[in-house]
Amino acid sequence: MALYQMSQSDYDFIVEFANSRENEKQTNESLFWFERKKYVKVDVSFIIYHYKGMCEEELILTLETLYNQEHLPNDFEVEIIIMLDGVRLKDLEYLNNNIDKKQNTIIVDTNIGFAGPGLMWNAGNYISRGKKVCFTWTGVYWQKDSLMNLNNSLKDENCDGVYGQVKFETSNKNACDLGYVGQFEAYSGWLQGSNLIPLCYCLFKRGLVEKLKGFYTDTTICRIVDWEFVLRASTIAAGRLKALKGTPLFARVSLCNVHSDLKFNESIDDIIRFGLRNSVAYSRKKRITNKILNQSFLKSINAAKEGKNKPYKIGIVSDMNDSTQVQVYLLNFFEKLSKKVSWRKFHEQNLNISELNGYDLIFFVRSRSEQAVKAAQFCYKKDINTVYILDENWICETETYPELKAQRGINTSFYQNFILLISTMDYVLLYNDLLWQDVSEYTNQIILLSYNINLEFFKKRNIKNNSNNIRIGYVGSNSILPFCDPAFNALKRIMDKYEEVNLYFHGMVLPEIFEKYSNRITMKSYEVDYAKYTKDLSEAHCDIMVSPLGNTRYLNSKCPYKYLDITAAGAVGIYTNTELYNNLIINEENGLIIENEEEQWFFALESLICDSTLREKLLSNAKEEVITVYETKAVLPMFIQLLQIFEK
Repeated sequence: MALYQMSQSDYDFIVEFANSRENEKQTNESLFWFERKKYVKVDVSFIIYHYKGMCEEELILTLETLYNQEHLPNDFEVEIIIMLDGVRLKDLEYLNNNIDKKQNTIIVDTNIGFAGPGLMWNAGNYISRGKKVCFTWTGVYWQKDSLMNLNNSLKDENCDGVYGQVKFETSNKNACDLGYVGQFEAYSGWLQGSNLIPLCYCLFKRGLVEKLKGFYTDTTICRIVDWEFVLRASTIAAGRLKALKGTPLFARVSLCNVHSDLKFNESIDDIIRFGLRNSVAYSRKKRITNKILNQSFLKSINAAKEGKNKPYKIGIVSDMNDSTQVQVYLLNFFEKLSKKVSWRKFHEQNLNISELNGYDLIFFVRSRSEQAVKAAQFCYKKDINTVYILDENWICETETYPELKAQRGINTSFYQNFILLISTMDYVLLYNDLLWQDVSEYTNQIILLSYNINLEFFKKRNIKNNSNNIRIGYVGSNSILPFCDPAFNALKRIMDKYEEVNLYFHGMVLPEIFEKYSNRITMKSYEVDYAKYTKDLSEAHCDIMVSPLGNTRYLNSKCPYKYLDITAAGAVGIYTNTELYNNLIINEENGLIIENEEEQWFFALESLICDSTLREKLLSNAKEEVITVYETKAVLPMFIQLLQIFEK
């Protein structure tokens, strides 16, 4: 079982679906786990809507009927996604105990009061992997051969969907026949809004769902969202929906009665039905057009579309020394979305909080100042969505660096502001699963996103002075120096043995052991400007770069940007054997990974110096991975999806 945390967002249709998800590794409770290296499809995805007013025991019974489907091929794989609306998994103890060890079962937990079935089914479809999809709800009980019958009927290439009949329970004994839904032909009863095709007993091919662009998410039509969806399906796929003759399914409640207690300003379902009766002459050869909708409803749809065409207004609050993080985590994407979003950077040191008014979304990048807390409070009062971006594990930083307790320990304002911000933001955006584990103690509104790199920054503008020389580089701050002794001692031996080797150091003070080689060393100071940093690094023309790192929880919670930067700069990396790098580096495939010991550093350095073929192989493999998986344009679709989630 995997658990996803979700919050309400008002995106109308989801067209792009998750292309991949490695189920066995989904042990976190983040919103979406983006994994692009492996693409696994299942045969059918059941997306079950469960509202807080529904009975938990009936949900268990509904699941049991789906788990117990029979007469399917041995390799037939079913995925079940349970969408919890207005209720939390922690409040459903019976459910949690019954499905804890179930395979291919996913819980989506909204953590909000009410999202509505349209939004929930869109989100479920978005993360599903099924070639075929069924949208159903609690209290619909499938027979043991139901899926087999639908699936066999859907094998026809000229068929986009199959449906059967459903008998809904009714308290009116004199109107039992009215509980039957699912006729064998789509008669003109659609014009009166009759529920002739039951969504909860439909199996659709994925292509049709994509073509329909999902469900309407407006909660004012949540009572008839199933009816409206099947109406579009029956017209767009005219003649390609097949009726299944057989025993009707039994269901406790129809969707229109699930939310019968909701108070509407006007009855949207009646408006649509009125428009149907008075605006359309049904024809199998003529698709139903927008005329089927009442004019007032069309106006609200058009108003929403016009709003979406306006650039999304985003503010970025950060310390002025974090401009590199702002560029990498946000501007890399925004600069490719200039027509869809507008943004402005605000430095905490001189922030006029009232200037945040009118923004749609505010990102707080690594913030922990008093001014940032005040800005977050202002956003809360003005109902502005907020996202906190974090790439360092400040929760356990002083375990690695105890000398910082006075400045950043739990009793300091820096630490307390940081905890307050991550606890109260609408979302927290992270890039490391280990960091997620610690942050999840303070919030469950966590999103994990892949790191990215814009390779345009690393274009070389000069030529290497001496092609016979070997340049070895190191980029890092002075804080990492306590872990660098084995690597630096090995480098010193290399400098003594190989006169053609020279060094490049960036962002640190030159250690004393290298002072006698000063004429063979290029030094660059720490650079806040990301464009200047990448220019310096790429034009240093390093052949090999070292990345020693301590094996502590704080350091393993970082983003592994050294691998991306080293590769983008055209060098081969040697990395310490830590959890951070073990997740990325395959030894002798895209780099070398070794224990942080002097002899291993010396052997690794010497092997790369003497073997140009090995260097070329490792660099080629690393470049291919970075371009395919981590380049900004490869991660951009994921970021766009997140912006849709962040929208109100």
